[in-house]
Amino acid sequence: MVSKTLKDYENVLDDEHFMRINRSVIINLDYVVKYRKGDGGTLELSDGSEIEVSPQKKDLLLQRLF
Repeated sequence: MVSKTLKDYENVLDDEHFMRINRSVIINLDYVVKYRKGDGGTLELSDGSEIEVSPQKKDLLLQRLF
């Protein structure tokens, strides 16, 4: 169990490799395999997991990926 918020971790992690893509997820951009279009879109990570992207974070994410 962790007593810190994601905001705390977001401030500590390297902005070059990590990004908060919705209210509950911070990802390592090095593990993004695919982006699927949608309202905010969906990311597929190298472990096969799929995570929805917040519509508010979509533009920033696309800038950082491409």
